[in-house]
Amino acid sequence: MATVILLALSALAVLSSAQQTTPYWNYRRTKNPSCTGSIASPCDVSNWANAYPTCGLTNSHQSPVDLSLVITDNTVPNPTYVTKNDGCYTWAQGIDADDFWVDFTKSTTYGSSGCTNNYLVFGGVTYTLTRISFHSPAEHTVGGGYYDAEVQLKHVSASGKYVTVGVFLNADPAGLKNTNNTFLNRIWRNLPAVQKASPYYFTVVNYPTTIGPGYDLSPYVDLFPGSQGHFRYIGSLTEPPCTEGVQYFIFKDPVSISKSDLNLLRNLPKVYSSNMLSEDGDNNRLVQPMSSKISIVYSNGIVNSGGKSSTTYVAAQALYQSKSASALGAFAFIFAIGGLALSAYALHRINGLSGDAGSTTFSALTVENPVHK
Repeated sequence: MATVILLALSALAVLSSAQQTTPYWNYRRTKNPSCTGSIASPCDVSNWANAYPTCGLTNSHQSPVDLSLVITDNTVPNPTYVTKNDGCYTWAQGIDADDFWVDFTKSTTYGSSGCTNNYLVFGGVTYTLTRISFHSPAEHTVGGGYYDAEVQLKHVSASGKYVTVGVFLNADPAGLKNTNNTFLNRIWRNLPAVQKASPYYFTVVNYPTTIGPGYDLSPYVDLFPGSQGHFRYIGSLTEPPCTEGVQYFIFKDPVSISKSDLNLLRNLPKVYSSNMLSEDGDNNRLVQPMSSKISIVYSNGIVNSGGKSSTTYVAAQALYQSKSASALGAFAFIFAIGGLALSAYALHRINGLSGDAGSTTFSALTVENPVHK
């Protein structure tokens, strides 16, 4: 079904044009240091700062970053993820010139009534899930290696503070794993088949709660990996205006998806004849230089398990598969550094088996008032 819908969208591509707020920017890799951000001179990913000065800050908190050198600390409190009433039965989803998105906010633009049933609590503050965006390849790297994609779940507090939760996705080209992803399947069944309002492709999903199980959207339940291990740091938005002060939680283990799912995620923005993708069809911001102000903490997700450590985590994770066949043989190493001694601490498989979605035993997840038990 997804293939048919994509073909329908592609047929309309010649009628579409990308619309974005000014100044204009894109993910092109060809550098134009003299860009002005005008419609005739959009700024490529390396020169966003010409039009958005915050994107060019150095020794600051710009994202994404490489998640290689981190301090392990299992004493820090974890966020609690809450899904009420089985999640959301109404949401908007659509395709922009730079990405595919799912939106839970009340919106007159999309005619969506909104949904606040998915939220997290961290530091005593509630952050409501408002939007989900997809980037391929992943924006954050681990040991310099890219996963196939990264899902960013964007949360906002009542005071306007941001928390973004990242989930890596990796396609299984051999088809050896169970890659039937519940979360993605529920999105694909509602892909917009026609252009709803020029120049946007979007649809509003509005199921009655009495429809029965299998129609709600609950990313905490259906998307998160089985392992709770995650990285955390303070960074920025990964697209203009690159606003800083964003709290990131990024799960270490990837979730396996099918190759067709990955292809669909990457191809959806191409329905726009003037899309903002890179020359290779990518929509990820390049990794930013590591700032001395950024401290990356790794936690296994189980508070007070192992306590604090001065361990430095060095990982070489799966490379973006369409660009490197060596991805299938990548390994991750953790080294414990003490004085002048360097000793191997652990060898971690990164083939995604431990990262498959669908775990219902996630100890940091609270499911309240389930409609369908």
